[in-house]
Amino acid sequence: MGGCASRDEDHGAEPPRQPHAQAPTRPQPAGLPRTFAGPHADMATCVAAAATGQAFSAGDDGSVALVSWAEGVVLERWRGHKKSVNGLACASNLNGVFTASRDCTIRLWKRAAPEHAQELAGHSLTVSAIAFDGANTLFSGSRDSTVRLWDVSTGRCVSQRAVSRNVVTCAATVPHESLVWQGSEDLRLRLWDTRTLQPAATLQGYVYFPLSMAADGNFCLTGSNGFDSSGCELRIWDRRMLRELLSVPGHEHAVTGVAILNDPNRKTANTSSGVLRVASASKDGSVKCWQVNGSTAEVLDKLSLSIGCTSLTAAHSEETDVEFYVSCLDGSLHALGRPKHHLRPAATTADGLQVLACAAAMG
Repeated sequence: MGGCASRDEDHGAEPPRQPHAQAPTRPQPAGLPRTFAGPHADMATCVAAAATGQAFSAGDDGSVALVSWAEGVVLERWRGHKKSVNGLACASNLNGVFTASRDCTIRLWKRAAPEHAQELAGHSLTVSAIAFDGANTLFSGSRDSTVRLWDVSTGRCVSQRAVSRNVVTCAATVPHESLVWQGSEDLRLRLWDTRTLQPAATLQGYVYFPLSMAADGNFCLTGSNGFDSSGCELRIWDRRMLRELLSVPGHEHAVTGVAILNDPNRKTANTSSGVLRVASASKDGSVKCWQVNGSTAEVLDKLSLSIGCTSLTAAHSEETDVEFYVSCLDGSLHALGRPKHHLRPAATTADGLQVLACAAAMG
């Protein structure tokens, strides 16, 4: 998944509130994008794909929401975290989503339930990244330089490892494998074997640490911190050869979200060839789609939003229109796609990407 942003200052705890459905706005009579009132009044820190036409999101105020871009409505909203939410991990098998917070806890929120269903506590500092295997095991990393594995059926931490200076920034599971990629402020990329919670590999090469990452069967894509076009690059790493394949300048400021996009024309993740299509978003407000072929990368489409981006995530695999979601500093959420996905022309931008829907910041 993509990375998440959080402000440095703390926010006081707010009393838990009941999730509520927000009345949909009137549909716009002409084309796209559909714009409706979103769930966040402050910075939207994270976004994660849910079911088709839906996405989970979280805010700097500790709130969590389920939004339907297809209907133009906030379906549910939860409160409970005492500080900002840093990460989301969809848990479809549990009918909900895990959240990682600066309050040092992880929580599970389930649809149609007013309170969190589970709280996982143990980290001593901010929980900065989580990754769920889709079954029973949750990986978490923290600024306390530890990583942990949780059995979500019992809520117990079953394993933990401390690595000096491993201030965790991002994490992503390798689909159908007992492996998790993890980035750190120590400029290293670690591949953890979750059967033993030992590093299967530790890779180096960063100048600015990775803020965001995504993974498929063979590749890990990362987006780096940076400013004024220094750093701010995308890197692709090969799991089989355990080396960097490509580093390309991506944006003018920190790359806060990346995704490997679903493409029916792409060869399966287990083949050694084939074109990789990826997306990236930055604090500079730019969003780009890339085509990666071997050691070269080409920008296919780009779009400039009016506000900096805090995260990006690929849409649900069964989506036909939206390819990815983006969260922004002003609290807004955007559902984006490309012209080849049967979109109406009303929202076409000069660069090719389209904003299908926008959950605007709350007033």
